[in-house]
Amino acid sequence: MEERIRKELEREDPTDFHKELLTHCNDLVRLSRDHMTTFYDRWDEFDDVYNGRRVPDEKDNRAQKRGEPTKMVVPLTYAQVNTFIAFCFSTFFQRERVFELVGMGPEDSKPAKIGEALLERDLSYNTFEARVHQFLLDVAKFGLGVLKSGWVQEKQLVKEMVQQPTLSMLGMDFGTRMVEVETWKVKYAGNKVFNISPYRFFPDPRLPFSRLQEGEFIASEDTVSYVELRRLENEGQVAGIDHIKSMRKDLFEQSKRRMCHTTLYDEGSGIPTIGSKRSSTHVWTEVQVKLVPNDFMVADKPLGPEKYPVTYNVWTINDMRVVKCEPLGYVHGLFTYDVGECNPDMHNLVNEGLAGIIDQLQSVITWLINSHITSVRKNIDNKLVVDPAGVEMTDLKERRPVIRLKQEASRTGVDRWIKQLEVRDVTQNHISDANELQSIVQIVTGINDNALGQFHTGRRSATEARSVNSAAAARLKTIAMLLWKGAIEPLGRKMLSNLRDGLDPETFVKVLGEEGDPNDYIKFSKVNKNDLVGDYDFEMFDGTLPSERYAQAETLQELVLALFQSPEALAILGYDPRKLVDEILELKGIRNPVRFKLDQVRMQEMQLQQQMLGGIGGQQTGTAEGGPAQSGQGGPIMQPPGVIRPPGLQVGNANGAGQNRPAY
Repeated sequence: MEERIRKELEREDPTDFHKELLTHCNDLVRLSRDHMTTFYDRWDEFDDVYNGRRVPDEKDNRAQKRGEPTKMVVPLTYAQVNTFIAFCFSTFFQRERVFELVGMGPEDSKPAKIGEALLERDLSYNTFEARVHQFLLDVAKFGLGVLKSGWVQEKQLVKEMVQQPTLSMLGMDFGTRMVEVETWKVKYAGNKVFNISPYRFFPDPRLPFSRLQEGEFIASEDTVSYVELRRLENEGQVAGIDHIKSMRKDLFEQSKRRMCHTTLYDEGSGIPTIGSKRSSTHVWTEVQVKLVPNDFMVADKPLGPEKYPVTYNVWTINDMRVVKCEPLGYVHGLFTYDVGECNPDMHNLVNEGLAGIIDQLQSVITWLINSHITSVRKNIDNKLVVDPAGVEMTDLKERRPVIRLKQEASRTGVDRWIKQLEVRDVTQNHISDANELQSIVQIVTGINDNALGQFHTGRRSATEARSVNSAAAARLKTIAMLLWKGAIEPLGRKMLSNLRDGLDPETFVKVLGEEGDPNDYIKFSKVNKNDLVGDYDFEMFDGTLPSERYAQAETLQELVLALFQSPEALAILGYDPRKLVDEILELKGIRNPVRFKLDQVRMQEMQLQQQMLGGIGGQQTGTAEGGPAQSGQGGPIMQPPGVIRPPGLQVGNANGAGQNRPAY
């Protein structure tokens, strides 16, 4: 952050620049808030259904006291959502590395592998699997998932021993000693990936998510403590912390729905900023907004000379004060947010997820099951028609196991005084109706028995089972591909751009270890930052389904076998068997098969062993005249391992034929 901007933000009384920037950002964020808050009630409902939350009524409370089952939420949405997550998760993470890069030319091959290793290091540090799981969960429940990335440099205070002079005179040191000092060391320099809750995400509502990067702004909110703001101020990232005021009550009431992840904001908990200043909590809003710097004046000078839009990163606290304003500064020139949708449709800003698509069917199924439970709960109790003149009513009221007749009624028959009332259960078909509706749910979502890992009854061949699985996965794969292309692949490209722009040689060598050649660092980063703009030397591939990879491996394997059975085909087709075998191993999940190949020393050792075995075999199996072996076995000569017999050469048969065998 520029020093002149820092001085403006540190003033207790906001300057004209401060007021103008704050008003501009608040107006844009309010535009998005007013639109996004209209979806919160539906999202709350989907979240409750997914988690099986239901407020028990009076009848449920009475049933619970009697030890009877209460009404419930049928976990159908839970099963559908988690099956969808499992499918996408296995698709994205089936390979050893999420992002596989291929250079466009021969000179890009090694830098591409370096990029893979660096990306994998950043993903591992961010526990990317957890980030993707939350992203997919938001997509399935709310219709959209949001990922945010950025370059960070995390430091840690460490203790180390250093030499210090014990005595200094006339500029000369006399003796040294070891002293323990605390120094700040860079713990991690790389990409950071965050999940953004849809409740806290505020895009430009004037454009669909497919045109997210064309919008004027994107904002997100979070809660931040006073201590964390002090840490950021110490690192020089924010300014003016001393003049932050507590959260207004009206802002707190508006924020409670967006801070849905914690019970701190439940009804009756009070405003969290009440108390000491050091224990206060604030709403931190990050606004990435396109500004024309020449239109904003800072101390009688323009914010910048540019007369065209430049993306700035502006932080506000409690919608009342700006604490940061600086250019976003990434070489890729994009907003750092990426959005994935379950069913992208440019005619709607927010589209339904899986939970929304099956919401009505889920409600009917839940009602059918609960009505059946209620009916059974009523009918399971004995409904008796009783004449009090002949029955001891105390036995009935106290639910005693024996119901006594009065003495004067004991000889007149039981049926005259007490009889069970026959009640017909009208909900007995509700379970079958619910099963029928469940099959409709599977048709709607495409998550059927095969996707759930449950084969339909009946016998199937392996080919038929593979075809059914492929068809069942087709619709889910379409959604997975859209999520990859819409959010995860753009995220990877931004991370790669940040690595090429911000990674220093020391970290580069530290990550790659012995393979970290400084010359490779120069090739990877391209030295000149301008070379990174519009540079697409790397191509990112999405993961294919496991069944498809094995099918590809089997096809190539059949080709290799055919080539070995017909050596003439090698010359005609021109395929390299070694490359085909390497590809088969890659498709079956065995990375870097080159490590199994023979080096020059091992090749010479095996050739020497073959020559020795060949000589011994020639002495024992034949005579000087070329007749059969003296042992009388007449068996063929065993070919040493690793030796390929040229076409046309015969080794000998059971009758001792084939005299032109090679002399090993």
